[in-house]
Amino acid sequence: MKKITLLLLLIFPLFLFSQNPYTFNGSYSLTNNTSFPNAFSGLGNGNCGNGNTQTIIINGDLNLNGRILNLRNVNLIVYGNLNGGGSITTCTANSTYCVRGAIQNNPNISVTRNYDCTPPPSCTKTWTGAQSTNWNNSANWSPAGVPTINCDVIINNNVNCIVSSKDAEAKTITISNTGSLTLNNSGIVRVKGSVNTSSTASFVIENASSLIQIDNVANSGNIQLKRNTTISKLDYVYWSSPVASFNTSQVSPNSTFIYKWVPTNGNNFNGFGNWAGATNQVMTLGKGYIIRAPNNFPTNTAQNFTATFTGVPNNGNISTPIARGGYAGNSYMNGNLKVTEDDDNWNLIGNPYPSAINAVRFLNSNTSLDGFVRVWTHNTSVSANNDSPFYGNFTYNYSPDDYLLINGTGTSIPGALSVIGAGQGFFVKMNHNTTSPSGNAIFTNDMRGTDVSNNQFYRSANTTYSEDTDEKHRIWLNLVNPNQIATSLLVGYVEEATNGVDRIYDAETKLKNNFEVYSIVDNQYFNIQGKALPFTTTDEVPLGFTTNQNGIHTFGLTAVDGLFEGNQEIYIQDLELNIIHNLKESPYSFTTEAGNNNTRFVLKFSNETLGNEDFINNESVVIYTNDALNIEANENIKEVLVYDTLGRLISQNKKVNSNKYRETQVLKSNSPLLIQVILENNIKIVKKIIY
Repeated sequence: MKKITLLLLLIFPLFLFSQNPYTFNGSYSLTNNTSFPNAFSGLGNGNCGNGNTQTIIINGDLNLNGRILNLRNVNLIVYGNLNGGGSITTCTANSTYCVRGAIQNNPNISVTRNYDCTPPPSCTKTWTGAQSTNWNNSANWSPAGVPTINCDVIINNNVNCIVSSKDAEAKTITISNTGSLTLNNSGIVRVKGSVNTSSTASFVIENASSLIQIDNVANSGNIQLKRNTTISKLDYVYWSSPVASFNTSQVSPNSTFIYKWVPTNGNNFNGFGNWAGATNQVMTLGKGYIIRAPNNFPTNTAQNFTATFTGVPNNGNISTPIARGGYAGNSYMNGNLKVTEDDDNWNLIGNPYPSAINAVRFLNSNTSLDGFVRVWTHNTSVSANNDSPFYGNFTYNYSPDDYLLINGTGTSIPGALSVIGAGQGFFVKMNHNTTSPSGNAIFTNDMRGTDVSNNQFYRSANTTYSEDTDEKHRIWLNLVNPNQIATSLLVGYVEEATNGVDRIYDAETKLKNNFEVYSIVDNQYFNIQGKALPFTTTDEVPLGFTTNQNGIHTFGLTAVDGLFEGNQEIYIQDLELNIIHNLKESPYSFTTEAGNNNTRFVLKFSNETLGNEDFINNESVVIYTNDALNIEANENIKEVLVYDTLGRLISQNKKVNSNKYRETQVLKSNSPLLIQVILENNIKIVKKIIY
C-alpha cells in the first residue's frame, strides 16, 4: 500500500486518498499516452485484467491532452471543468463520465454534464483571519485548511478576507454581519454555487479581479466591481453592467453623453443603424452602452477614471435581444460616406458577468452572428477629419481603426487576449442569412473560467498579454500613410482554418474606412484572415488597400509569432513596379494616388520563382547624403526618380549609365523623399530617406 501511495504523490501531489472512490483535490493535467496511476485501476500498463468498477472524484479541473490509457470500468466525476481534445481508453464500454463544470474543446469521450453528479463529502469553512488577511493561508480558517470547491464558506467577522494574485474556490460564499471579502491584484474566486452578501457586509472586486461561478444559480446581496480607464473629456468608453438593475447615469455621474446603438433606427445617411439617447436608463443585461468621460475632465490630457458597479452579481444563462434590418442591396455613396447592407446588422452588446469571457467560446455559441467581435479601444485622438466608425453624426469623430477585432485567428492588435473583460461593451454583426430578423445573443458560465484573464479592458492603458497555446503562426502587417497613421491586417496559419472563407477565423472589413488594408479571399475583403495548416512557402496572400491621400505609403511588420519568429522570410511583391521586398529586413515604401487598389500587392514567403535576375536585395543600392544625394549600386543605374511625400515627381534622370549617381537638383529640406532606382536589367529599387 505504501508503494501505491508514493506513486500517487508523484503524479497527483495534493490528493485526498481513499479506496473506491478515489478522491483528489485540485486540478490535474494528463498528457499523451500516459496512464492513470495503478491505484485507479489496479492494473499494470497495457494489461486490462479483472477487477471491479472504480469511482474517481476530481474536485477541480481535469485537462486531457492526447490519449489517456489504462482505465478498466470507471465512474469518473469531475466537479470542475473538463478541458482538452484528448480521449480515455478503457477496457469495456461500461465506463461513465460526469462533469459538473464546463465541457470545453470537445474531449473525445461521451460525457454527461449533470449538476447532480454524486455529491462529494460536505465541507464548511468559517473565516477567522487568525494570522492574516490572506484567503490562501490555511491557519485563517476553522477548521484549518484552505477551502476547496466542495466547501461552503462563511465570512462573518471584522477581519477583511483578501484574495490577491493567487486563485481561490468555494462551493458557496456567505458574507454576513460585518464580514468583508476583497479580490485584488487579478485575484480570482471560483464558486460552484451561489454568492450571498448581507446588507451590512462587503464584497469588493477591484479592477482586473474576477468572480467566476459554475452553476446556473441566483445570487443575493450586492457586490462592488471596479473598472479603471484612462480617458480625456471627449473619450467614449463602451460599458456593460456586471450587476443587476444598474443605471447608466451611475457609471459616470458627471457625464451627460450616454448612448445605445439601435440597428434598425434611421439616420441622416439614408441607411439604418444609429445612436439613441440612454441617459438614466436601467442597463439591460448583456447590452452595451457608450458613455463619454466626465464633463469636467480636460480635453487633451488623459485622466484616470474608475467606474464602480454596485448590485447583485449576474450569473448563469443570460439572453440579450439582437436584431437586423432588411436592407440587402448594393453599397452606395452618400456624400463621402459609404452605406452598406451591413449597417443595419450591427448590435452593441456587452459582457454581463463580473469576470472576463472568452470571445471565441462566445462566438461558437452564437451562430447567428458573424464570427468576430469589435471592441472599441480609442487609441487615437478625435478629429473632425475622421469619419465616424459607424456614421458621421458627432461633432468630433474617431478613427475606425480604433476597434480591436477578435476571432479564432487572434486579435488585430498583437499581444491582446481573445477575451472580453468584465464591464466591457462590444459590437457584433448579425448574419444576413438568419431566418428571423430578431433573436438573442446567449451568454453562459461556460464562457468564463480561470483561464480567461480579466486584465484586459478598453479604453485603458496599453498592456501586453500572453496568448493561447493553440498552434498559430501569424503576421501583423501595417500600412502607414503620409500622415503616419497606420491601418493593420492580421494573417494567421491556425488549426482548423481553411484557405476559403471561415466564419470563426476570418473577420470581414466594414469597407467604410477611408484608409484600410485587407486581404482578399473569393472577392471578399478581410481585416483578419485565417489560413490552413500546414504552412507552405508557396502560399500567397493577395492584398488590397484604400487610401484618401496621395503620396508615400509604407508597408511594415508590426509583430510576428510562431514559425515567422524564426528564419521564415516574409516578402511583399509590388506587381506594378515588379519589385519583391523582404519585409523582415526593412519596411517597403511606395507612392500611390488616393483610391482603391486590389491588384498591386501580394504577400509571399519565397522568392524562388523569381530567379536571380529578377530579385535584388534592397541593400544592393546605397543612398547617402552630404551636400547632395549620392546613389551607388552593384550594377549600372539606368534611371533615377525622386518623389516628395505627396507622390509628386520632383526630379528625374533617364540616362545615368553608371553605377554611381549624384543628384544636385533637389534642395535639402529635412523632408521625407522616395527614391526609385531603375537598374540596367530593369529591376526597380525603392528607398525612403530624409533629406
